[in-house]
Amino acid sequence: MNGPTQIHTPISELSWREQIPIVVLTAALWGEIRSGKLEEIAAVGCAIRNRRNSGRWGDTWKDVLLFPKQFSCFNPGNVNEAKMRDPNHSEGPLGRLAWRRCQAIAQVIMDDVLPDNTGGATHYLTPEAAERVHWDDRMMVTRIIGGHIFLREAT
Repeated sequence: MNGPTQIHTPISELSWREQIPIVVLTAALWGEIRSGKLEEIAAVGCAIRNRRNSGRWGDTWKDVLLFPKQFSCFNPGNVNEAKMRDPNHSEGPLGRLAWRRCQAIAQVIMDDVLPDNTGGATHYLTPEAAERVHWDDRMMVTRIIGGHIFLREAT
């Protein structure tokens, strides 16, 4: 395992597609669940890894993470997108600390050394979001971790 020895942050003049994969995965975890407990952040990372391993959303980390309308933090107009581009200043010391936590988790997710704690989930949502979406009707709940419901397609 190669733990993060350097903190990688986004290069402001590059698009997300042009960033290195660890930055994009860290940004996704930070943008989606930065205030979550470690187990929740890890679970979101595992769901992302499960998507990557499935090949359905693309073959690379960036393909999966930037697949249209899949991760709200990358959606056009999402308030977190601008914050993700400058995590060192957008939320002060706690934002920087959260970025470091998310990058450490992103690294062990990418190194494939963190066991899947989601039961094979490829999707997640909050109970509030579950009331608004309809795609979850085709899904099977695999785990509830913290404030998130983890799901995979029913077979």
